[in-house]
Amino acid sequence: MSEVQNNLGEKFKETIAEAMKTGDFHALNTLVTDTVNDALREADFQANLSREATEKKVWNSQRSWQDKRREEVKTETEIQAEKQTQAANSRRSAAGRTKNGTGSAESGKSSGKNNGRFRQSRTVHGIRHSR
Repeated sequence: MSEVQNNLGEKFKETIAEAMKTGDFHALNTLVTDTVNDALREADFQANLSREATEKKVWNSQRSWQDKRREEVKTETEIQAEKQTQAANSRRSAAGRTKNGTGSAESGKSSGKNNGRFRQSRTVHGIRHSR
């Protein structure tokens, strides 16, 4: 037993002995009432701690779940944005090939390009190159 329990036990023994000698049980009544109230306060305190700990665990697990969901949604959003960026880049690249005459043979014919039948020179950064 703990020291507190030993002290409380000794206090009860003394108070009971005094009450038996004098016939006045008021001190014993007060001791019992105080002991019970202290025990109830301690039990209530412990229950509150336990409830707070449980609520904190629930709150943390919900927060964790919500954080994971936000990451998933963010990831899906990023994937969509990446797909849109890739599609835009692909469209720009295709438009550039058509404009430069490097697309299909059809695009060369329709744009008036010679489709490589004749050598044509071009200038890149001031240097003349043949194709």
